[in-house]
Amino acid sequence: MEILLIRHGDRHRTSPDEQASLSDAGRKQATELATSLKKLEFNCNVFLTSKYVHAAETASILAAANPVARIHEMSALTPHSTKETLDDITSEAKEKGLVLPELGSVVVTGHEPRLGQLFTRLTSTRTRPLENCEAICVSGTWKELFRGRGTVVFRTPVDSHDSESLAEKIHRKMEVSVFLAALTIPALIEIIKGETSTMLLSRGISAFFLTLSLSLYVAAVYIYDELSMPEGFWLASRSRRAPLPRRGRFATNYLRFGPMYQKAAQELIERQVRTHRFSRVLFVKLGGSSVAAKCSHLQPMV
Repeated sequence: MEILLIRHGDRHRTSPDEQASLSDAGRKQATELATSLKKLEFNCNVFLTSKYVHAAETASILAAANPVARIHEMSALTPHSTKETLDDITSEAKEKGLVLPELGSVVVTGHEPRLGQLFTRLTSTRTRPLENCEAICVSGTWKELFRGRGTVVFRTPVDSHDSESLAEKIHRKMEVSVFLAALTIPALIEIIKGETSTMLLSRGISAFFLTLSLSLYVAAVYIYDELSMPEGFWLASRSRRAPLPRRGRFATNYLRFGPMYQKAAQELIERQVRTHRFSRVLFVKLGGSSVAAKCSHLQPMV
């Protein structure tokens, strides 16, 4: 089975957004995408789309070349709907007389970040947000797709989004932040320790402003990165969906016990992160191996 995820084309900026139709540029994008799909020999008779006008128009343009194609508007693909999971999509499609596991291919036209979340659900991997009229095809048996083991067949149009240079830029900023933190922490220790009877107020003020300056710098670094990234680059990272189950034992137990197992696992992970974050990040990454060796006798907090 192949599932083709497509983001709607460019739309007119009108209010309300659900009534906004495709702009001329959006119609051109949809037409070009239809041509690309034809060259890739991708054929489909079932189109699932959001109820928003510009998404439905995108699906109509893509389905125009196929006289037997049918377009179905789905609440589970519409923004602000409480239905958004793969199970919701499958159930709603069944109500419309469609049995998704029995279909050879299906086109899903919708919006970000919901398409990115659906891609993650199908493949257990993440991807940058889709551009307008960008398509990504995921293939696998229904069992593989449902378990998050789908594979990417193609993506069109191909656009690297300059991800490598963006990642390199973030990495450089992180190195500078870590370096400054490594210098600041020993300075704070030297300021705080010593005889408490002398210059206590001065040491406190110095420690406060040194910590404040470091915090402001790190905040400025992240704000600069967010402002300088392409529009929508951070969108996928802001998803409020619960983390998907990993493969292996976690996936098996999740399927057996459901959300209760996921909640228990999340609580365990959060407790482990709180316990080990200080020693792992501070002593290993900032202080180096020599500091970590000196602190090796410390026990994790319970």
